[in-house]
Amino acid sequence: MKSDLTTTVDNTTELRKVLEKIEDEIHNSYLKDADKVTEFILLNKILNEILSKSKIEDYFESPADFQYFLNKFSKNVIKNILDQRVIYGDNGDEVAYQSLLLYLQIFNKFKTKSEYANLWESIKEIFEKSRYFYNNLYSKHSKITTEMNERRLMSLEKFNDTFLFKKSKTAETKLIFKENDMVEIQIPNIVSNSYGEKKVWTRGIVSKVGISCFWVTIAEESEPVILSFDSTDYRTVGTMTPDYDWKNSLNECNLT
Repeated sequence: MKSDLTTTVDNTTELRKVLEKIEDEIHNSYLKDADKVTEFILLNKILNEILSKSKIEDYFESPADFQYFLNKFSKNVIKNILDQRVIYGDNGDEVAYQSLLLYLQIFNKFKTKSEYANLWESIKEIFEKSRYFYNNLYSKHSKITTEMNERRLMSLEKFNDTFLFKKSKTAETKLIFKENDMVEIQIPNIVSNSYGEKKVWTRGIVSKVGISCFWVTIAEESEPVILSFDSTDYRTVGTMTPDYDWKNSLNECNLT
């Protein structure tokens, strides 16, 4: 089923006009620090509809619109999201994250299609760690560091693990913590491994609890580790490190 947006007398489809306006306004969001949440929400609606199709081109009535989406539109939209320090507007960061997530879901669904290669070139920018969108640019005491910005403090890997590739969790592991609770979390092993990243379990103290995330202070890191309540990387104390206290007691012994 194709888009029900019709072609106007000047041979420009209504859909193309909508897409061009979205592209322009998201650029203004970046260029002028403008509130363009309305356009982001409309973008997410379109991306959701594309995601529901068996092929990306099924959403478009015009082949020219399809090519525009694969190339110029997606390249500029993704770039202008990733280059922003702050997405202004009501829940601006959240709706922008949803845009990136939907693009990643589109990639995940259609990744075997070589004809979409140009779109994949744009989407791979989402995995670039150095982009402003993934950087913790706010002071801990800054007024702009609010619950709305919690997800911005996550690493790129944590974003992908939590929102794109998150695993199902049992009811037993969906725990709610309060400050100063002890918890076990899984972190990357500081020892390099030629076969890929390995993770280890350690214990920490919950230092802050937000709406969807919580912060854990551990001895191995100078900054708190941020975990989503949907993450699979935390457990109750004693679950994954039953010998933690015994090992600590060995470290504290003076054998000289």
